[in-house]
Amino acid sequence: MLPGDGWDCWVAGGDLACARPDWGVGGPGWSCGRSGAATICRATGAARPPEPAPGGWQGHVSQGRIVARWRRAGNAPWRCGGASCMERRPDRPSADEWECVEGDGRVLCRGRYDRAIDPRWRCVPLGGQFLCADLDPDYPEPEDPTAWNCIYDDSTKQGRFCSSESRPVGRCRGLVAAGRCWPFAPTPDCWFDGDCPPGRICRVGECVPR
Repeated sequence: MLPGDGWDCWVAGGDLACARPDWGVGGPGWSCGRSGAATICRATGAARPPEPAPGGWQGHVSQGRIVARWRRAGNAPWRCGGASCMERRPDRPSADEWECVEGDGRVLCRGRYDRAIDPRWRCVPLGGQFLCADLDPDYPEPEDPTAWNCIYDDSTKQGRFCSSESRPVGRCRGLVAAGRCWPFAPTPDCWFDGDCPPGRICRVGECVPR
């Protein structure tokens, strides 16, 4: 981990990222960016265990330690044909009902309950409901967020659909690298534009400038 207190760290794509709202200093193997005093640093491959795992590894940070598990544990296999793939039983924050959207290499879900939340998800209350963000969602091969355009089927609950469509990362308050937005504030803060301060709009849980 990085020196000093106040870092908020998470795992995505085998990389370790840490952010803080004030000035912070990186270290060997870290690439950092700043906006004013806010700091975000990323260490490529630092959260990828050396042992092989079916479908790779998926992890989160708990009490200053990286916890990793097999990425596809508990998921149905991808069913692919042509330029599209379907994932039955995609990841959600919990077994409750959730409405989910995604983009910029992350998933945002909204629901009424925060019971038995998967520790990989970051959740906050908002407007009588809960917002939860997954900063490390699954993708078919190649596991590159920019190579796929994915949507959750929340109407018929059939699963999650991904089409091979190049999709650049949108406006991002942080670092843009490896097809993801590595934000200064990884915890979600909006679902609608109206949840954001004047002059900002909501993009996949993040209030960004118009």
